[in-house]
Amino acid sequence: MNDFLRAMNEPMNGGVHHEPMNGGAHNEPMNPSALFEPMMRPTAQSSGSLLHQALVMSTAALRSVGERALPPQPRARSTTTERLARWEPWVRVTMAQQTLISGLRYGSGRLWLAEQAAGDPPLLTLRRPKPGTLDLQVQKVIHLADQRLDRLPEILVQVNGFWPFWTSVTNIDPVTAPRTFELLEAAVSLSPAIGMRFKHDLACQRPNERSPLVRPAIAVPGHASHPSGHATAAFLWVGVARALMDLAPGSVVWDQLEILAQRIADNRVVAGVHYPIDGDAGRLLGGILAEYVVAMATRGPMNRAHRSFDPDTGKVPEVAPDRHRASACDFLQAMWDNAVNELIALGIR
Repeated sequence: MNDFLRAMNEPMNGGVHHEPMNGGAHNEPMNPSALFEPMMRPTAQSSGSLLHQALVMSTAALRSVGERALPPQPRARSTTTERLARWEPWVRVTMAQQTLISGLRYGSGRLWLAEQAAGDPPLLTLRRPKPGTLDLQVQKVIHLADQRLDRLPEILVQVNGFWPFWTSVTNIDPVTAPRTFELLEAAVSLSPAIGMRFKHDLACQRPNERSPLVRPAIAVPGHASHPSGHATAAFLWVGVARALMDLAPGSVVWDQLEILAQRIADNRVVAGVHYPIDGDAGRLLGGILAEYVVAMATRGPMNRAHRSFDPDTGKVPEVAPDRHRASACDFLQAMWDNAVNELIALGIR
């Protein structure tokens, strides 16, 4: 564990924090086993053949003790919490990811809970902006290019991840709060898993594809523009973190997280790789996914009201909440409880 904590605390290169996962915005698929590689392979194993020889010699020296009666064996760990404690972190994260993704159903720009019956309205509907809307949006992107120099450090660091920014506001750090880190990373993995389906179906051109005047400040991702993956991941993270920390609406940290998530979304527009409406759609999608994660992990109610985003007007129609108790998962609830207890011990919650 100490090796893992040190490794998580030292991936710095020229002041840029390189994370094992980037909140859903990276172009490369996630490798769960690489996420917690230092945990999986303790430093001592790097000794290779020398280590093997040492273990054989040690076993021979201890052989006489083995001739005595064996002590009673510990009971099998049967509860969910006990079993989770035995698994490596990447196993817990992978299990959580699979469960969260399997609880949703996607089709043609619409998102449902998997348990919803045929004919039920979706949780969310997104649609492709009209060409005229994109022409107006691209002018906004060109105008915002004046802010690039001031925001460039943030833009560059946020290409690869958000954790240093979250930690600066919440004091939640992957080193001191590893169980919280696991849960939040599993939750944020919904951003690419679901967001890319919307991007593929809506097939919205990037700003630079509509105007040569955009000239993005960073490499343009190799997928469609709408909705913004960075915005989705940011508001998904914020929604889950607020619930984990039991923040009150309007509190200082609550408001700071809101501003930070919006700034992450806006920075992608300033960088020239997204339209403002991409961030608006990502904010709505991220918020709905956060509600879903919290409901699955706490056995709480989920708002199943149909919400939508009109990219041509920029409006999110108001709907009355339609709350139903969501299906839950025992090990997601155990992961949630472990994270909450960790934050309580750290004085964060």
